[in-house]
Amino acid sequence: MKKRILTALLALALLALPSCKGNTAPTYRADIPSADVYASVAEVISPDAPLAAADEDYIRYRMMLDTTIMEDCSIYMQNTGSSLDEIGIIKAIGEDTAAVEKAVQDYLTQRNEEWTGMYLVEEYPKLRDAEYKVFGRYVVYGILSDADKTALFEAVSTALVEK
Repeated sequence: MKKRILTALLALALLALPSCKGNTAPTYRADIPSADVYASVAEVISPDAPLAAADEDYIRYRMMLDTTIMEDCSIYMQNTGSSLDEIGIIKAIGEDTAAVEKAVQDYLTQRNEEWTGMYLVEEYPKLRDAEYKVFGRYVVYGILSDADKTALFEAVSTALVEK
């Protein structure tokens, strides 16, 4: 019985020890303009048609992004046809990305609530399954096919990881 108790205590002690591998979370650069990050993404994604940069009015009034919470922003979207493909790369001011994350969440929720079927039905899963990820000071979202979302996030990570 003592051996079982000692074995259990030893197992618990080993689980409580920190991993010897160290911190595996990458460190991201903060000195790259969002348009340059997008340039690296554009090389690896295959949207239905070329994406165009959204203008400042779209960003402020349609997306309702507060420009005071971002240092830099690049939104690329389909502006012809019926595709929903869209990529956003937003660089927060400072290290706190919470306000930018909330703005992106609100925008994606709004887009879902406004879905009217004006696009091809097969496009809706892109919007429904839209995702965003945080890479240091950058909040990146994609309204894309699953393959293109994977390529998007991998390309952003590659562009921003400190080497």
